[in-house]
Amino acid sequence: MRSLLINLDRSTERLDWMKSQFRGLGATLERVPAVDARHLAEAELRHHAKPRADGERLSAAEVACFLSHRRCWRMIAEGDSPYGAIFEDDVLMIAEFAPFLSSHAWIRPEVEIVKLEAPHPDLYRGTPGNGSGRLRLYPTEKSWDGAAAYILSKKLAARLAAQEAFTCPVDQFLFDITREGRDFASHEVRPGVCIQAGRLEGSDDFLTSTIGADRMNTVVIEPTNIVLPEPRAVPAPKIKPGLPAKLVREVRRPFEQVQFWLRKQADMRYAPPIALPRKRSRL
Repeated sequence: MRSLLINLDRSTERLDWMKSQFRGLGATLERVPAVDARHLAEAELRHHAKPRADGERLSAAEVACFLSHRRCWRMIAEGDSPYGAIFEDDVLMIAEFAPFLSSHAWIRPEVEIVKLEAPHPDLYRGTPGNGSGRLRLYPTEKSWDGAAAYILSKKLAARLAAQEAFTCPVDQFLFDITREGRDFASHEVRPGVCIQAGRLEGSDDFLTSTIGADRMNTVVIEPTNIVLPEPRAVPAPKIKPGLPAKLVREVRRPFEQVQFWLRKQADMRYAPPIALPRKRSRL
């Protein structure tokens, strides 16, 4: 499976960091130069950033990010493999990640896109307590932000690559299941086998969001017509529950736990354990 890394020319530290991870996995990585928001002309922004219903458009950084992902979609669509993996350059992967890239046999034929990253540490395989149990491939039932690590089918890549005008950031375009006009289904690995390093405490400064930094560089603040926010109302003091409410809560707790367990078992029927290849084939 082809592995594509989106990386800005000026983000050399990120590139070295990602190369080091892939070397440790024994996997190959192909760099795709990211579109730089600082070099986008106004005409390009107008062409690609379609106004939303409220009249707002995507920022230059968001357009550049979308175009960078679209480059990868086109490469997958024009390639030979039925699937390709796409990574942003601030992703941390579990030590056992290589088998996910060594073969696409673990992906069911009807699956078009697989989200690999966890949206927060509690759902990350590398978080203490999440290391046991089988990894499963679930249909996406909740919208998650982030498009830092995912696998895309050649067929869907060809469809997505034709996208010219965007009204939402690329992660919402791919993984917001409530988005109007969305005509493809997504799946996700649980627990997530990747996570954006910035979501973890103690990450290095060079792994902070480049989109956020570019937004700061392009914001223009008008000195006139400033409307100050109204003073916030002082929140009412919280009222602690009395003894009867506490008793009801404790009585309900075991029933809620059983209900949660039954719902989880029902979900797992539709998400069999992922069968990764035991021997790593050629990447």
